[in-house]
Amino acid sequence: MLMSVHAATVSSSTASKGTEREAFVRDFLANVLPSIYRFGTGDITDKNGERSGQVDVVVEYPHSPTLPLALGSSSTRLYLAEAAAAVIEIKSDISSQWDQVRQTATQLAKVKRTLNNWMIREGQPLGEQIPLFVVGYKGWTSMASLAAKLKDEQGLGIWGIQVVEHGLFMTAGGLASEGAWALWGMITSLNHITTNLMSASSSPHEYAGDQFKYLKPPSASTD
Repeated sequence: MLMSVHAATVSSSTASKGTEREAFVRDFLANVLPSIYRFGTGDITDKNGERSGQVDVVVEYPHSPTLPLALGSSSTRLYLAEAAAAVIEIKSDISSQWDQVRQTATQLAKVKRTLNNWMIREGQPLGEQIPLFVVGYKGWTSMASLAAKLKDEQGLGIWGIQVVEHGLFMTAGGLASEGAWALWGMITSLNHITTNLMSASSSPHEYAGDQFKYLKPPSASTD
């Protein structure tokens, strides 16, 4: 199904192809992962003012506010870093577009999350860096190539690579699946990231800097 959508956009403009690919993957994932998680696109910022630039797909945690970037648009948003569970970058051919992936990853790596009072199911939360998954309709043809690329890009927060055409998926943590199970491997990884963090608190007021003032409340009236 994914490759059929890709084939149908081959003759379209670059902008049209990107929009169709991103929308389909968002719709696909949104119908597989738990319904409490929202998917959108836009920019991510942190309380220090770092910005990711436009990213294709944001998997959103439900415990922080986000802002629509356009009137009447619910999918294009400005995300607080603490609201981003993961980012998915979608390319037609990741082997030929890897420089674009690296640019996105480099910008995203500057954005840091600050989660407080968290509760998890197991292990440790993923930390301040937002995981990045890279999906290519076309790309490398072997697991060895994916492993080499993940090793070369350590530190950029690239958590997993998916090549749809050849049925390949691998994470930086060592999970690998092929063929019909490749998409299931990505779904499993995203499900772990989104559901392992059971609860957390963030501090949206910190994004306002010195714009908020704490004044002494007025005294209660004696009348």
